Amino acid sequence: MYLTGNPLLKYGDLIEEVSNFDFIDKQITTNNKEIIIGGAVSNLKLHYDKKGQQMAFFNLDCLGGQVEAVIFHDSFGTFKELISENNIVFLKGSSTDENDFSDLKMIVNEVVPVQHAKKVLKLKDIHIKLDKSTDKETMQEVANLAKENKGDHRFIVHIEHENKPTQTIVSEKIKVSLNNQFIVLLKEIAGQENVWLED
Repeated sequence: MYLTGNPLLKYGDLIEEVSNFDFIDKQITTNNKEIIIGGAVSNLKLHYDKKGQQMAFFNLDCLGGQVEAVIFHDSFGTFKELISENNIVFLKGSSTDENDFSDLKMIVNEVVPVQHAKKVLKLKDIHIKLDKSTDKETMQEVANLAKENKGDHRFIVHIEHENKPTQTIVSEKIKVSLNNQFIVLLKEIAGQENVWLED
């Protein structure tokens, strides 16, 4: 319980833009195999491995769920100053199958301060695939949505042709935000499988 409100809300848009794990579908939303997720460190427990080297277990409280994280000696030695109670950070690493008590369990390879996330973690592009037969009204609806959701990310449109190579249009003038509502609306227009994020 937060007496003055959830501190993560201050970074809500940034966390949504940079994170690539969907707690609802329990899957990575980009083609990048590494998980990137932001939240607040809690329940930190230091531990020593069989060689007497320090490592840590902790939780990451996110806006959509909770991560159970483990960071081994090599990475812990580099990032231990960032892993403290209530510190808001981004974790980069891989998932494990053992997540009985949380929404996700992951092995952490890198920890990034929330203030440096955009500089350190590569921004994602948003892709949408449309069929050549898509009518002009739908095309215009997609264009209007992109204009209404301005941000820092490239918006890439793929138009499939029956007997020709797929046409790829990368807009240099329109950069978009990766807010969830925008992505949901695009998926409603083009189909779930035809909208994706990619590093």
